[in-house]
Amino acid sequence: GTFAYYVADEPCEGAEPMMERNHRIWSEDKDHPSYLDSCRPDLFHIHQRYCDILTSNGGGIDVLTGPATMNGHKCCCLTPGCERKEDPENPECYRAYFYHGLAQGLRGFFWYCWAQRGGGRLGDGLKCQPKAQAVFKSMLAEAKAMFPGLLSTKRRPFRIGDKVWGMVCGDQPGQHYLILVNPTSEPVEISEEIPELKGLKQVAVPFALPQVQKKNMKGDLQFDSKKRPIMIDQTVPLADGVVKHAFPAFGTLVYRW
Repeated sequence: GTFAYYVADEPCEGAEPMMERNHRIWSEDKDHPSYLDSCRPDLFHIHQRYCDILTSNGGGIDVLTGPATMNGHKCCCLTPGCERKEDPENPECYRAYFYHGLAQGLRGFFWYCWAQRGGGRLGDGLKCQPKAQAVFKSMLAEAKAMFPGLLSTKRRPFRIGDKVWGMVCGDQPGQHYLILVNPTSEPVEISEEIPELKGLKQVAVPFALPQVQKKNMKGDLQFDSKKRPIMIDQTVPLADGVVKHAFPAFGTLVYRW
């Protein structure tokens, strides 16, 4: 089925008449949005006028979330390309890119799964990178698991120092999330008080591996009706709402409570 109408692909100067015409035509369909993919941060303030969803595949995340781009209400998304220059030897950089966007309030991501054949460097594209594909697949599963928090209207983005970005989101017990990310290629350690964690003795770490097997009140390991171990998320203790963590390059961390 149709998801959205594509207004333009990486438009440059002078493309306003074409964008205006396409957006006007497709806006007649009230059931499908229009979107435009831009690689020109200097033109974001113009491009956002001609679409319901603005996506960016260049220029970094910081510039995309500016007030002029958001326009007060527009949905902004990222289209993280999978190019060799983005260090495929460390595919976790893509997870960091994803979490970095979440921590800044972006509400969507488009994956471009292509294999470059012409008009660019042969070998570029997610279709050519199995390691990156595995990261993208797990990222999608993590995003779906966090939907109750990510789709909540209660969201607080913040920064810790000059490297770590974070967001607290969610409004239901068991579906509150703390998202932290170091989107840089350098490790960093933090010790930060998070107000929303005050009073909690422990939190779950939903995407940490391995999971642990559930026990009953007597300490016996639990199994389901088919004799399979019942696995639960790891937990970490807290004191005074302070999070202490050593992030590797492109490291991420999620807490749930």
